[in-house]
Amino acid sequence: MTGRMLMVSYLCLFCTKAFALNCHGIFDQKVVVDNEEWSWTYLTPTYSISGETLLHKKHSSFSIIASENEECLVSNKCSTAELVCAVTYSLIEPVGKGIPIGRVQITSYGLYFSVRNMVQEIMECDQAYLEYYSKISEFWESKLSIFGDRYHVKKVHPREIKLRKPKELHDQCFDMSASPPALWSGVDYFPVITIESESR
Repeated sequence: MTGRMLMVSYLCLFCTKAFALNCHGIFDQKVVVDNEEWSWTYLTPTYSISGETLLHKKHSSFSIIASENEECLVSNKCSTAELVCAVTYSLIEPVGKGIPIGRVQITSYGLYFSVRNMVQEIMECDQAYLEYYSKISEFWESKLSIFGDRYHVKKVHPREIKLRKPKELHDQCFDMSASPPALWSGVDYFPVITIESESR
């Protein structure tokens, strides 16, 4: 099977999965640099997610970096379902090239609010943050299952952020407003997720 036919096959496979996910957005992707770096936008009826899929052929790995535009905060329509759709489409290229391991770094307000609400009752902040990262891992593990045995979550990597705790948080572990979360003192609400092929 030629490379073009293989890519079409994977595209059809992922489109089928996207339909199964009930995706309502339009995925617009273009080549940026020598067929190795792709920028993309996933447009929903109410907001957009922008990102890029980077292929690191030398290391046989890839990176997906993306961010929800903040208009979904204003409209209260940030959707974890549409986020999964965007990531599904952005995986077409690395899956088509058989790349076994990758890093996913996504600024998702919808996912943040959803998981924050699950752990807000935990009063001890270190425990709350550990549980937060655990829930993020569980979320992606369950959503990656749509790819069959192709990928699983290997590790969650919170990045260290050297900022002081915002005074307005007082004793709270999370900002419970509808604003973008304040980042402080090593707390990272948008961690990097390493995913790995089951066959690696």
